[in-house]
Amino acid sequence: MKKDFLTKAEVLNEIYAEVDSIEAYLDKPIMGAYPKHVPKSLLAKGYYFEDSDDIIFASYNLLFDRVSLNNKIDFGMDVGQFYIQEEEKKRINGWKYGVSLYYKHFILRLGENHYDTFSEFVPGLSYVDTYKNHSYEVEFISQNALFYTYRPKVLDKKIKANHYSFSDYVTFRNKTSVWMSLEINDYSNDDKEVTAQFDWRFFYHRVENSKFSYDLALEGWYTSHTKTTDLFYSPSFADSTLIRFDPEYKFSNYLGVKGIFGIGYSFRDETTPYKYGMKFFANPTDDILYELGCLYNNSIRALNTTSYNYLECDFSLGYSW
Repeated sequence: MKKDFLTKAEVLNEIYAEVDSIEAYLDKPIMGAYPKHVPKSLLAKGYYFEDSDDIIFASYNLLFDRVSLNNKIDFGMDVGQFYIQEEEKKRINGWKYGVSLYYKHFILRLGENHYDTFSEFVPGLSYVDTYKNHSYEVEFISQNALFYTYRPKVLDKKIKANHYSFSDYVTFRNKTSVWMSLEINDYSNDDKEVTAQFDWRFFYHRVENSKFSYDLALEGWYTSHTKTTDLFYSPSFADSTLIRFDPEYKFSNYLGVKGIFGIGYSFRDETTPYKYGMKFFANPTDDILYELGCLYNNSIRALNTTSYNYLECDFSLGYSW
C-alpha cells in the first residue's frame, strides 16, 4: 500500500547533471549514470509508518558514498536499523547493512538483514541510464517480504520477495514531468503482486516576483495479486486515482515548505480516497541538505466511512564534500 513520500519524481531529474551538491541523492546515493564530478556524500535517512491496523514500522539508515577503487569502479556502504510492531505484541527489531559497487550504469549491492530469529543474504542489482529527456532505472532485489507488506507474519513464515521494478522519469521544458513505474513482487508463498503507478505533474507555475509556486498533478496506483492471503494485504485488484495540488514557498536557502493535497476515486471500491501532507526542506549550502515531512493517506476509505488509513513520515539529512 505504501507509496514513498519523497518520490523519485522529485529527485531523479538532478542525478544526471554535473552537480556539486547532494540534492541529487535523496532517493539513492548516485544511481549509476556517472556525472563528471562525483562528490563523496554522507546521508542519514529515516522512515516511519503507522496504519489503522495498529502496525508501526520504522527504519533509520546511514549511507556513505562514494570512494573510487580505480578509474572505473566506485564503492559505497550503508547500515541501518528497523523495527516493526503490531498492536501490543512484542516489537521485532532488525539490522541491515551492505556494500555497493558502481560501474558505469550498473550498481551491485550485496547486503545482509538480521532479524530477531534469523538472518538473510540480500543481493541487489540496478541499471540506470538516460535517453533524451528520459531517466530510467531497472532494479532487482531479493529479501524478506516485510519491506513490501509491513506485516510481522511474513517474518514468522519467512516469506521472501523477489522484487523487480522498472521506472521512467520524463521531464519537459515547461518544468512539468511524468514518473511511471511497474513493480512485480514474486512472493515465496506463490503469490505474485503487480503494481503500476504514475505521477504526472501537468502544470507548474511560479508567481512573478515571488518565492511561491505550485504544481497540479494527477497520480494513479493500481495493484493486483494472483493469490489472496491473510498474511498481508493482497486484493485481487485495487486502485486509486487522485488529482493533487502541491503549493510551495521557499523562505530562504535555510527553509522551504511544501504542501500536498489530493482527492480522487477508487473504481473498484467506489470510494473517495484523499491525502494531505507537508514537508520542510532546505539546501543552505552546496554541501548540506535536509528534508522532513509527513503524509496522511486514506487510500481505500470513503469520506463517510471508517476503514483503512495510514501515516508515513520521512527525513533526510546529507553532507557532501
